[in-house]
Amino acid sequence: MKKLVYALNIISTSALSLACLNCDAKNADADCSFLAIADAQYSLQSEPKMNRYYKLSAQKLAEILEKEKSERFDFIVNLGDTIDGGFSNYKHILPIFESFPFPLCNLLGNHDFACSKEEQQKAVKLLFKGAKTYYSFDKGKWKFIFLDPMRLSGVSKIKSEKCELEYKKLFEKLSEEKAVNAKPWNGGIDSEQFQWLENQLANAQAESKNVVVFCHMPIFPLNSESLYNWREVSGLLAKYGCVKAYIAGHYHKGGYACENGIHYITVCGLVEGKKTSYARIFLSADSIRVEGAGDAKSLTLAPR
Repeated sequence: MKKLVYALNIISTSALSLACLNCDAKNADADCSFLAIADAQYSLQSEPKMNRYYKLSAQKLAEILEKEKSERFDFIVNLGDTIDGGFSNYKHILPIFESFPFPLCNLLGNHDFACSKEEQQKAVKLLFKGAKTYYSFDKGKWKFIFLDPMRLSGVSKIKSEKCELEYKKLFEKLSEEKAVNAKPWNGGIDSEQFQWLENQLANAQAESKNVVVFCHMPIFPLNSESLYNWREVSGLLAKYGCVKAYIAGHYHKGGYACENGIHYITVCGLVEGKKTSYARIFLSADSIRVEGAGDAKSLTLAPR
């Protein structure tokens, strides 16, 4: 980290000014812009495995902070799986997320719940400060909706009785169907949250807002990590022309698909490999521009 800061300090003033001008130009063309970071899975205790470098995530995140902190993003979204290997790891990685000079929007992922029931409750309090784990806000012509798939996940020990029953019924059905995503570490959208989502979409449509939905679990391309009730959720999104994109993490390789005119974007996991992968996303009425870093792909998409 010290070497990185030193290297940044010796960059010429003119080069820094040019970089700022370039960013200002990009932001000037956009209604809204944000950073999307997925699956940091930081763990001080875990050694690398399956191409996951858990300890490196804090260094990578600090690199992103140094690179992006002078830019003019509207917010940063942490797409879930902030930690791996226990609650104690939050104290090393969350302060870096909170050091960005933009509002931080957290999501829950399955690795955030790889701990005891008491620690899961503490994690929710830490990440959401007592507020709901699913929420929305408006920024100009755009509405941003953040979902919580852990309410119907096998790894959650803090589900309500109603959500526990919904989870068991849904997971049993998926298992009987031998569904590719019938994995206990995945999750889904419960009936209460589903109704809330529909109300949010109906209001956005009535107000002529454009909508971007965020969730830890992806939907398309369909794979082993997809949201349990992807059919129902994608069907609901397709009903509302205001929905422009669905952005997720969880599937570390990343991905992209367009279904019913909605752009489904999966951001590469920060924990994967030694590259620093994340996305800068710029929204306007006629384009969704994804500038990928590391292994994340760059895309220029036309909203429906």
